[in-house]
Amino acid sequence: MITLLTSVAVFWIMQDPRPRLLLDGVPDSARITIQSLAVPLGAPYGEVTIVGERSRPEVGWYRILVVDEDGAQAEYSRWLGLETTTVILVSLVSEPVATEDMVRFDPLQDPPHPDIADLPGTTSPLTQPFWIDRHEVSNADYEAFVLDASTSVEPPTYWGGLRCPEHFRQLPVVGITWAEARAYAEWAGKRLPTVAEWLHVASGTEGRRYTTRAVGVSAADLGVRFVASGSFRALGLITYQPATIESAWAQYQDNARAVDDPGHGIPDRTPEGMINMYGNVREWTDSLPFHEAPEAKVRLLTGFCWEMPGTEPPSMFVVPEQAVDHRVITTGFRCARSERPTLSLAIEEAP
Repeated sequence: MITLLTSVAVFWIMQDPRPRLLLDGVPDSARITIQSLAVPLGAPYGEVTIVGERSRPEVGWYRILVVDEDGAQAEYSRWLGLETTTVILVSLVSEPVATEDMVRFDPLQDPPHPDIADLPGTTSPLTQPFWIDRHEVSNADYEAFVLDASTSVEPPTYWGGLRCPEHFRQLPVVGITWAEARAYAEWAGKRLPTVAEWLHVASGTEGRRYTTRAVGVSAADLGVRFVASGSFRALGLITYQPATIESAWAQYQDNARAVDDPGHGIPDRTPEGMINMYGNVREWTDSLPFHEAPEAKVRLLTGFCWEMPGTEPPSMFVVPEQAVDHRVITTGFRCARSERPTLSLAIEEAP
């Protein structure tokens, strides 16, 4: 009888079409939580559920957080499809290390961005506090990731080798695919921000329509406004210079600023201390174009760059999309980090 019941259980497990989520390397003291993400914005919705190292959630897009008792954290965004197995090798990063040079925002306390309601498919895309890097990821930051023995990431081609040249170190890393940007973020105990989060950060704690509020300079003079295009396809697929051609490297060196340099004149620095939200390079996000599913091969970009087409209004934000495997000389990224959950629920385990 015992053998028969075991065989029936194994058969049932094999016939279960739900995704399998397997987390490897989770410390005994850690807690694993999972939360659904809305398609396509990537905003969390529904309850945060505590799960075990082996789980069988429903098909969907999820944010998975692993937090130990000392506050070290890792987080991952994954699409879990029918009859798929997703294995994640967990690597925790302590909170003081991860949140250094980051700024915390609480959408429930801050006024929303004036244009946030124009984001298609959502009325309240942000409901949880989060952290975000003050500036874009630099070549020096990315070099530490490349040199880490636990990764197998190729360096950007414009480095000309495994190490970053000295004159590139403080410039934003570019020519990075979306998967590489996501891998760096996860290695650092973080994730990529969503479009809604990025807009909220640019709007700040005052709900500004503009990224900055320089003394004696009116909003009209700044000419910096966010536009949430109804289709989010204002530019279609981005076609700026690939990072694989030598002429692009010279443009990059001539035009990119150090990640901690907000520029001169009216500085590209928000009152909250965010740098280069408006300019320098465009930035990868974890958000999808509104016609795509989470497994799609494109993601939305935010911000501005030096290589904008002359026909595009230079004072307005648009949100184009870029193929996830394209290496573009004007695309970099910054990272975000979720606030650790505080609730305590029963653990769900599944074979």
